Amino acid sequence: MSTETRVRAIRALACTVTLAWAESAGAQLFIGTLSNAKPPDGFTVEDARPESAKTSSHKETYRRSALSFSTRGPAAKYRRNFGDEDLSARPVDLLAERFVQRYGDKLKGKKLVVEEFSVVTEETVQKENTGTASRPGMPAGAAVVGALTAATLQSMLGPGTSVSLKVTIAASLDGKRVDGSDFGSIVLRSPPDVAAKIVDQALDIAFYRYEQADGQAKGASPAPAPEKKDPADAAQPPADAAR
Repeated sequence: MSTETRVRAIRALACTVTLAWAESAGAQLFIGTLSNAKPPDGFTVEDARPESAKTSSHKETYRRSALSFSTRGPAAKYRRNFGDEDLSARPVDLLAERFVQRYGDKLKGKKLVVEEFSVVTEETVQKENTGTASRPGMPAGAAVVGALTAATLQSMLGPGTSVSLKVTIAASLDGKRVDGSDFGSIVLRSPPDVAAKIVDQALDIAFYRYEQADGQAKGASPAPAPEKKDPADAAQPPADAAR
């Protein structure tokens, strides 16, 4: 057995073991926790997300043609949407609580409509091989379709494979837009709470844009944009990833 074949076999075994642990522990991707902050009187929240956004899904979004003579670009790409049950907190509840923590009684009588709060990963495979662990009936590269942790995502990394995570928020508060997004690559040094850090940055951007638009309407000077941070910096493992 060649060295390359051994490396592939070890990586496949590591991915399988990590997945089995995650599923047996009922692990969820940590995006933050709820503190049960009391909302002000009359503050209401509408979940306007489509049903497909609330459930987990994993699909192939691109595959290089078998007839192609070129090996440039990726061999395949896979997209995974994290449903509510695969996350440490329901996204709509997390957004509503962050609003309450930030604006407090200013939210009295207001309505928050959440159209999107998505947590999505994209796996890019430059060269597929038989060493990729996958479930029966699943294409190579779609190895992890159950509950995932940052460690599980890291186990999918290897020569020719990369994983990125993107968070997108689209909402409105009494008709005023609250939109933000951020993304980051999953690397071996990614902290356990890498997804939570990307969520926090997406929220910072959404609040910044909302406040800028409100400030401009009132003639206020623009505030500095939130600083883009590396999710791997000042990493602190989550103490409790339970709901």
